[in-house]
Amino acid sequence: MIDCICQYGKNLSDEHEKCPYCGTDLKLLRKIKEFPCQYIEAGARMLEQGRIEEAVRYLETSISLNPKAAGAYKLLGDIFVKKGLYDEAVNYYDKALALDDGDQETIDAMAYAKEAKDKSIEDNQRRNKRNRLLKKMVIIIPAAAFIVGLAVLPAIAWLFPEETPVAAITEESIINELAGFDSLDGVQLTVDLEGDIYMVSGVVQNELQKTLISDLIENMVDRVNLQGVTIIEEETPDYDEDERPDLNEIAEEIAGSIKANEALEGIDITAEVSGETLVISGSVPSDIYSTLLNEIAGHITGDFKIDIDALTVEPEPQKVLYTVKPNDTLYTIAEAFYENGRLWPLIYDANRDLIDDPNIIRTGLVIEIPSESE
Repeated sequence: MIDCICQYGKNLSDEHEKCPYCGTDLKLLRKIKEFPCQYIEAGARMLEQGRIEEAVRYLETSISLNPKAAGAYKLLGDIFVKKGLYDEAVNYYDKALALDDGDQETIDAMAYAKEAKDKSIEDNQRRNKRNRLLKKMVIIIPAAAFIVGLAVLPAIAWLFPEETPVAAITEESIINELAGFDSLDGVQLTVDLEGDIYMVSGVVQNELQKTLISDLIENMVDRVNLQGVTIIEEETPDYDEDERPDLNEIAEEIAGSIKANEALEGIDITAEVSGETLVISGSVPSDIYSTLLNEIAGHITGDFKIDIDALTVEPEPQKVLYTVKPNDTLYTIAEAFYENGRLWPLIYDANRDLIDDPNIIRTGLVIEIPSESE
């Protein structure tokens, strides 16, 4: 079932190729409607395989195409729970439940994220309280720090009986903690303690990884420096001339895909090479066709640049609609619009999916009045 963009055609079944009210081709609308679901499915597959960043890209694309995709928000919440970023997770679960408040799986995931968030806050508060207490005692009695330490440690154990004394945070323990996160898989880091500052260096793939590393380490220690962590973007490979893909072949493949797409049937589109860019040109009836063309080309070209600026949008002529009144016949309607009742077959041919018998037309039926030239 699909709703037409004219807002009159509601819950139209697959039997309708066109909207009975405005005549819009519904095949393209169904094609566009499928895109968000395909990206959600791809994001779920990436998440199962542990390819977190790719999953995030697919799910964010799904939301950009359909802001009401509750499943995409739910999966993004799951991802941020894995990363230990519970505020972000709760935010995405909220958005999912705003769209589908009866989804029990999302409700359970939200409850878990909130519980984990509260526990994380409580652990940080305990850690900070202990650190402040130790610092005050060292300042007040610097000369007797060792003796005071012996006296205070039992007191701390008595104040926090459920916890064992915390061992010193070592560089190795930080590295081991970071290694437990799938989204940091393959990242090589080193940690060195200089005074009371943990100096981190290494290379990450993006800003999200660097932020995650900072959040995780700051939950363990008071002072951390990430100036030695650099971000590198994936470089486009340098092809040998014999290995470099032939852009003309890619252009032909795109042209073939456009020609084979039923939603683009009858639309004159060309794909040509201009330098290192694939230029798609032609005329389309609306912007949604431009979106579809860009999507088709993007799946084929990969990293090559696509230019669709040459596409022009030329809307189809506005269709004339008429609501059948009591005692109307196709003859009288043709006479009213064409001043010639004998042209009634034009109206009948344009509305065969609505009119079974040209001698019987139902009052209240909305029909299209084609131009005489048609």
